[in-house]
Amino acid sequence: MHHIAKIARYSLGFFLLLISAQTYAMQGKLTTIQDDLCVKINEDKYTGATEHKCEGIAGYELLVLYDDNRMSLNIISPEKKQYPLELWSIVTTSFSSLENEVEWRVPDQKRQGQAMAMIVKVTSAGPDAGMTPTSWWVIIKLASDNVCVTNILEAKSSDIMSVRMLADNSNSLTCMN
Repeated sequence: MHHIAKIARYSLGFFLLLISAQTYAMQGKLTTIQDDLCVKINEDKYTGATEHKCEGIAGYELLVLYDDNRMSLNIISPEKKQYPLELWSIVTTSFSSLENEVEWRVPDQKRQGQAMAMIVKVTSAGPDAGMTPTSWWVIIKLASDNVCVTNILEAKSSDIMSVRMLADNSNSLTCMN
């Protein structure tokens, strides 16, 4: 029995080493979606809804959508294909905001390539959030043929290192929408 426990311990250690090797092979790059640092490209004078285009990395751009005190993102790929994320329905239908910075997960300098994933923080206060502000980490997969939300994790119970590790492996995850 002692040998089985020892093998299990070594197996777990090897598995964690593999996961951490993947995590260290990736790095985060931050870009802003703060509206005064992006370009307003559309505004509905009647409803107040706006769209701001923000720079991303590796040829990606972000379209930040504001409507009815809620926010969402569309991702524009380097090939100029637009991917609506529908954060205002997939994360929360209540009033919501996005943190001013998004984190792009990219290969480190030894393995140059395009962005693999993105992490954005959504905060909401309303009926589905219990009227107290609640925040979620949202992981977005950036595959060459598909850009989508793969995970939504409550921020208070998820540390950023675990979120990054999940994002670094998002290409193997299924889309939520």
